[in-house]
Amino acid sequence: MIVADRRYCAGFTLLELIVALAVITVVMAALHTTGQTASRGGGYLEERTLASWVAANELARLRLNGGWPELGELEGDVTMAHREWHWHARILPTPDPGVRRAELTVALLLDGTSADRASLTGFLTQ
Repeated sequence: MIVADRRYCAGFTLLELIVALAVITVVMAALHTTGQTASRGGGYLEERTLASWVAANELARLRLNGGWPELGELEGDVTMAHREWHWHARILPTPDPGVRRAELTVALLLDGTSADRASLTGFLTQ
């Protein structure tokens, strides 16, 4: 009968395997959370970029409209990138009577509610 010496036995104990699995589980959970956060952040940046384009388009439309905009508020809805956007413009006076300030905000319409995504300030000349 041959009896093996414990110094020559190789392998992991059950406790070592449980600890290793726990470490792997924690690392995998952290990687999963990081991936979800990165993908949500990318979607938010896309929405902000599109909203800034909507604001720039509406400011250009105000400039190219041909008329001198009255002081007050304007608003409307527009579709861009298969999404519905709501823009709101405030036309304000400036110290120069030949210049007006336009403050635009753009919101993404989600299920009847809106969430502001971008704002833009520009100036209109007579």
